[in-house]
Amino acid sequence: GLVRHLEQVDDQADGVVEVQTIRTTDGSVRHVVYLPGTDDLTTTPWSQDADVRDLGTNLLLVSGQANAYQQGILDAMQQAGVRPDEPVALVGHSQGGMEAAAILAQGSPYAVTHVVTAGSPTAHLDGFPPGSHVLSLENRGDVVPLLDGEDNPDSAEQVTVRFDDHGPTVTGNHDLAQYGHGALAVQASADPSVVEQLASLETAGFVGSADGQEVTSQVFQVTRVP
Repeated sequence: GLVRHLEQVDDQADGVVEVQTIRTTDGSVRHVVYLPGTDDLTTTPWSQDADVRDLGTNLLLVSGQANAYQQGILDAMQQAGVRPDEPVALVGHSQGGMEAAAILAQGSPYAVTHVVTAGSPTAHLDGFPPGSHVLSLENRGDVVPLLDGEDNPDSAEQVTVRFDDHGPTVTGNHDLAQYGHGALAVQASADPSVVEQLASLETAGFVGSADGQEVTSQVFQVTRVP
């Protein structure tokens, strides 16, 4: 469901992110933030335009530097009314997953507890806070997760699931549709590490039955002033 909804957000305009807020009858509040990937691979870093999800942002991410997309994500969360003590899950594809993992690894004003990435290189990060959960999906036919040059390290926090779902082209292997198929396989997995990750998402209230919950969404468009 998380990956399927991310695909719907990705179908909207360039730079769009969504902050979904879940309120339960006991008054607890949590948020899921959906972060699509690169919109523009043609604009060079020295000729930036309004698109924040571009090649220059990818280069900044790999080198661990601040970037406009990341700042826009944090600004969107603030404008959506996310409080520092409310649990947050970040769900991202490609560059969006890189941003999600970086926000968790580097720290932020928000209580990010879970990250789900789809087709995102994250091995360059130094690790994740103890007790956090990172579920990384990688299609074996997708070259993008290989761009950091190494496998994700094994850790108590991060579980990487590789699956085979080849699209009609090499670039098609990176599509969110393929990752939707992979997510279905993950959901059916009996692997103990995967089961624990999924159970944690459900226990935290990010997935599962919506009975007794009020779910609202706010959509933001992150742009850069050239």
